[in-house]
Amino acid sequence: MVYFTSTHLDQSLNDMPSKFKPRKSKPPLPELCSAVLKLREGSGWSQEEIARRVGIASMTWSRYERGAMVPSSYSVLNRLARLAENLKLLDEQELFERAAEKVRPSVEEIIEQMNPFRKSEAARSQPHSPHEWRLAQVARLCTRFFPEEARAIEKAAPTAVALVDEVLARGGRADYQELEQRLDALADERARESFHRSK
Repeated sequence: MVYFTSTHLDQSLNDMPSKFKPRKSKPPLPELCSAVLKLREGSGWSQEEIARRVGIASMTWSRYERGAMVPSSYSVLNRLARLAENLKLLDEQELFERAAEKVRPSVEEIIEQMNPFRKSEAARSQPHSPHEWRLAQVARLCTRFFPEEARAIEKAAPTAVALVDEVLARGGRADYQELEQRLDALADERARESFHRSK
């Protein structure tokens, strides 16, 4: 009778062709990742299509489905919950809502994220005076919380609105920082033209 030790068995497995080696079982997907997969299966959409509808990259969606990455952003979890609700996947909806509640930002964090002059965005233009900062904050608050007053600001400042609209129309795929730089350049150019015409 021949006895094999674990060392002999390990060596035998190493010498075996890979197609005959026992496969290691995959670890189970995290619960949120399983729910992401169920969403796509329930929708019938491709990864690209469902990722576009949720507002994330298709590669990110793929990582979620494979369990390489777990959804953790409040806004993404919230959008996943709304999609699950639309697809009548109530268990997944509840799961995404619970996860979103755990990472919901505080009011202070939301206000800080809305602040266009926060220090983490060093590339953003800084206000030139307290008056400029004050007006920027008034416009920001009106846009977010007081839409009627925001419309009144637009009506009261047609020249500025026209400049912004012109830059947006020519903007293409530029980010907001680049659009802001273009807007400043256009406003400087128009101010010089107006100055020269008044001479």
